Amino acid sequence: MIFQKSLEEEIESTRKEMEKAALELGLTHPRVIEISQELDALHNQWNRLNEEVKENSEIYMVRPYAMPLRGVAAVRA
Repeated sequence: MIFQKSLEEEIESTRKEMEKAALELGLTHPRVIEISQELDALHNQWNRLNEEVKENSEIYMVRPYAMPLRGVAAVRA
């Protein structure tokens, strides 16, 4: 799970870099699009990693939300 944590940190770092570049250069600037594609690749890697975890285990990881959930109804499946 150490790899997953560092991957999540890289995703967050790349997202922040893209937001900063978009504010400075505009959404359609080639550099912003390049960073967006890098972020897509990182998300795809994260998804593949999590699919492997699901396939190899019946235990699923639960990540805490960054913000408290208030006024949200719990729904049972």
